[in-house]
Amino acid sequence: MNGKILIKEINLISFGKFLDYKIDLTDGLNVIYGNNEAGKSTIQLFLKAMFYGLLKRKRSGESLKERDLAIPWGEKSAEGSVRIEINRRNIEIRRRFGRTSAGDSVDAYDLVTGEKEADLCCEAPGELLFGLSEESFIKTLWIRQNHVFMGGRNDEISEKLANLSSTGDETSSAQKAIDRLKAIEVGLKAPSARYLPGRIDILTARIENLNREKTELSNQINNAHDITLKTAELEKELSILGERIKEEEIKHNKSIENQLNSVKRERLLRIKECDAALDEIYQSDDYKKSRYVTDKTLKSAEELYKELGVLENEKNVKFDRTLYKPYHLKRTGAITAVGAGASLTLTGIISLIIAAMLRASAAIYIILTSLIIIGGIFTVLGIALLKKCNTKIVELNKIAINESEEERRDKVLDIKNKLKLIFMRSDVKSLEELRSLYNIRLGLDERIKSLNKAKIGFLEGDTYEELEKNSENVYEFIETPEEISGRLDEMRSRQMKLIYEINGLRSETENEVTRLPSDIDTEIRSVKDEIKQCAKRLETVRLAVEGIKEANRIWNSEFTPKLNKAVSDLLKRITSGRYVNISIDDNYKIKVFTEKGLISAEYLSSGTYEQIYLAMRLALAEMLAKGKILFLDDILTMYDNERADGTLRLLSELGIQQQIILFTCRSLDSGKSGLLDAHIINI
Repeated sequence: MNGKILIKEINLISFGKFLDYKIDLTDGLNVIYGNNEAGKSTIQLFLKAMFYGLLKRKRSGESLKERDLAIPWGEKSAEGSVRIEINRRNIEIRRRFGRTSAGDSVDAYDLVTGEKEADLCCEAPGELLFGLSEESFIKTLWIRQNHVFMGGRNDEISEKLANLSSTGDETSSAQKAIDRLKAIEVGLKAPSARYLPGRIDILTARIENLNREKTELSNQINNAHDITLKTAELEKELSILGERIKEEEIKHNKSIENQLNSVKRERLLRIKECDAALDEIYQSDDYKKSRYVTDKTLKSAEELYKELGVLENEKNVKFDRTLYKPYHLKRTGAITAVGAGASLTLTGIISLIIAAMLRASAAIYIILTSLIIIGGIFTVLGIALLKKCNTKIVELNKIAINESEEERRDKVLDIKNKLKLIFMRSDVKSLEELRSLYNIRLGLDERIKSLNKAKIGFLEGDTYEELEKNSENVYEFIETPEEISGRLDEMRSRQMKLIYEINGLRSETENEVTRLPSDIDTEIRSVKDEIKQCAKRLETVRLAVEGIKEANRIWNSEFTPKLNKAVSDLLKRITSGRYVNISIDDNYKIKVFTEKGLISAEYLSSGTYEQIYLAMRLALAEMLAKGKILFLDDILTMYDNERADGTLRLLSELGIQQQIILFTCRSLDSGKSGLLDAHIINI
């Protein structure tokens, strides 16, 4: 993203040793001060993680992964947010880091509109914000003690500087343009036989071939006239034959259409036949008689027949015991009375004999005689009642027998009437005839079902009206497709022979006289014109290559002094004018102009050496990421007070153009001139 970037607030919600820890930052120089182990490294890791995520592997020489350092002890994740201002827009980036990268998440929102910033919701939003990969970010904007050195040209920074030096644009490359132009040059003219022929080479060979063709053509023109005349005659015949074939094809199509309509008419006739057969079935006596014979009717008749057989074969009569009950009770009483009377009589007689033997009194004789008389009365009355009950039971048996027979006959008559009604309705006389009629009904139903199914099959998806309409367009006088196809085959066979013969003649004509010599002359002139155009283009490409190379040399000659001047100006301000002139080679090796002459910066003191390379890093950051945030980590540790004051003054001045965040464990005096405008945060 273009424009000045400013970090306004960092919020370590849960990160490392910090919990809900916020730091407000301002524009210009921000100094985050803290003793060793205060958490500066954790805050630095947090900032880098917010913009570029956490490394998946340990750095060389480190014992713990960044993810292990970020996630608080005993927690499953780390979380934080950063509020930034870019192009007057306030945006918050919030990230969560899990135990693995699969548990990571990134969200970015505009704090005014609440809209999601989809472009920044990625693993490395810093690439979009700073225009640098993580590696290049660490080598330019992230300046750390003992990490200010650079070297070689095989990295992103070197490529950007090379592009910037050649074109003024870090994203484009003069060498790429030269390579593309060289490819165009080779495509126009091959520099040697090792390359594929270029366009000019191909066109030159084409002119040679055309000249040979022109020579051969002069000898062939005389043989072409007769072939042309004969070809014209055959073409005329072919044209006439073609018209006749078209006419026959029209007839053939009409014949096919007529045949299709005939098939539809045939299907219509079959449907009508099915309708007639169905009508015949519906009008038949068998259908009329059997339409009332259902499975239910047949089962009902069979059950009635079964019940009738049971009644006709029944021999045992069931007696009505309720009528016999009073007479059975009286009969029991009569038997009891006879038994009691007989017992009294027998007892009286025996007692009378005993009384006579004992010469009992007259009173006893009277009593015993009375007893014998009473027993006799009971016996006579019991016998009379028993006889009367037996007579009545016999009568009831006769009546019961007569009533059961009458009831059975009534049931038989009722069943026969029901059967007669069923038979009359179906016009049959027996159960066998009813069964036969039912089978006929089943056969007719199956036939009706088969005919209806056949009708659907003959329709084949058409409607009855469509079949009827198409069947009207059948003409008996049209020839069959087979008859017309026979003639068409003969005509087409002749047509193919004519085409073959004409093509053969044309082939001879092409072999003899493919074209006029004037046509070849025209083509030769056209090819020569194209060669001229290609030659002009080739010259233009070569001039462009030389121009880009010259421009590249000019840019290089201008860029190196610019870089040297930028570093020298910064170094002069850091060292209070002690070192003012330097020289930087292609590998970013620095030499310093001193009283003793030009010497390598490596021979200077470590403090001066780091100041020089710090100046170079600041100059490169200005060229590659102007207006972006500078992050500096303990760069003052190796400096004495004078060097530290000079560096702080420079950083305060640079803070006017960009935000600078300096981490340091060195105690600073806020009253010094270099820190008057600095925002100091103690952790």
